[in-house]
Amino acid sequence: MRYIGNKTKLIGFIDRVMDQLDIRSGVFCDLFAGTASVSRHMKERGFRVISADLMRYSYVLQRAYVVVDKYPPFAGLPREVGVIAPSGGEDRNRPLQKTVQFLNALQDGQGGFIYRSYCPGGSGGRRLYFTDDNGRRIDVIRERLARWQTEGRLTEDEYYLLLAALIEAADAVANISGVYCAFLKDLHPNARHRLKLKPPRVITGSSGNHSALMGDANELIESIRCDVLYLDPPYNVRQYACNYHLLETIADGWSSDEPRIYGKTGMRPYKHQRSRYCCRRKGERALTDLVSKARDRTGCTHLLMSYNDEGVIPRTSIERILKEGGLPATYRTFRRGYRRFRSDSDGPNRRYRPNARVTEWLHSVRFR
Repeated sequence: MRYIGNKTKLIGFIDRVMDQLDIRSGVFCDLFAGTASVSRHMKERGFRVISADLMRYSYVLQRAYVVVDKYPPFAGLPREVGVIAPSGGEDRNRPLQKTVQFLNALQDGQGGFIYRSYCPGGSGGRRLYFTDDNGRRIDVIRERLARWQTEGRLTEDEYYLLLAALIEAADAVANISGVYCAFLKDLHPNARHRLKLKPPRVITGSSGNHSALMGDANELIESIRCDVLYLDPPYNVRQYACNYHLLETIADGWSSDEPRIYGKTGMRPYKHQRSRYCCRRKGERALTDLVSKARDRTGCTHLLMSYNDEGVIPRTSIERILKEGGLPATYRTFRRGYRRFRSDSDGPNRRYRPNARVTEWLHSVRFR
């Protein structure tokens, strides 16, 4: 997915640091999970994972990639879907593949909330987040998932796997430069592709008992018990609830009540989802509170914090807060340069600065 702060390309760096610190097992808590890339990797590495985030779309991805531990049978779906329970040596992911194929083959329909609100044909030319066809496809698939859920035809694991597939497919064909606070005036080549769900890859064979949480990090930490706490808070002033409002809408759904939207971009109210970490002063206070609670309530031994050199909280402030909250002599930093986040390639109307790089810092401190 196109996502600011996505750690997929930095997983190897995080792994090497954890090896240097001899962090190899236990309960790993990822408190700002985002796309859950770090959480799912730690699941594969053998940790028991607790992932969390303020946003619902992140919770959906966490449920699909962290909590789900085996391919479900989709036994409750109507016969028309064509799911047949695998037997013997058959692939256990066949029911998921068959269900995804069925959803991809659904007729587009007349169009619902997404088509009316975010596509040129439905919005009277006001918005161009998706082509008309893709907007109608998002509508018909999201509404089918809501119906199956209401009818009790899907288990929670099955529901979140399919919803995660839809969120990722919608992001792949969105007509944006990387975030949803604006759409492009002309269709990006990716946006011209037909929306197509892909079956999520389930990480099987882990220890199980993984969990996903949704809420404010400073509140959730009060009831979490872990050995390793990983923090990757927002770096800049733009709120994720604004940047990814359309993914949040798809995650929430609209079967019972359509969300209220406003403005040129069809934003949704997000005051209740504003993060204090997007502001320097509030962020420093929030981090101080979080570190203090982690030390006193979680039983945690190791705290790791990712932050780059363009973040709103100065590196000197992070060092001070972690030293005051943990054992000062154990504080260490590791760094790695990498290319700045780019959501797409150069085009006729867009040129990125060549070799633009930022530095990712990984802060570490022990509590005991």
